[in-house]
Amino acid sequence: MFRFCIADTEHDWREGSEQYKFIEHCLATVDRQKQPWLIFAAHRVLGYSSDFWYGVEGSFEEPVGRESLQRDFGRNIK
Repeated sequence: MFRFCIADTEHDWREGSEQYKFIEHCLATVDRQKQPWLIFAAHRVLGYSSDFWYGVEGSFEEPVGRESLQRDFGRNIK
């Protein structure tokens, strides 16, 4: 009934990375007839980080990488 796809936002998940390919595979191989609930979760809140370090040092968090996954696999909830 449920399929969970989990990302570690502490590691690179930009397009082409190993983790991106894992997420893409997880999303692409779900059988929505058997698992109508597809749930994606990540370590940090998607969309921003309130930690100044990420702004200075750069990070792999959102929005990097998310747009193509949303476009290709759609979403019901942001």
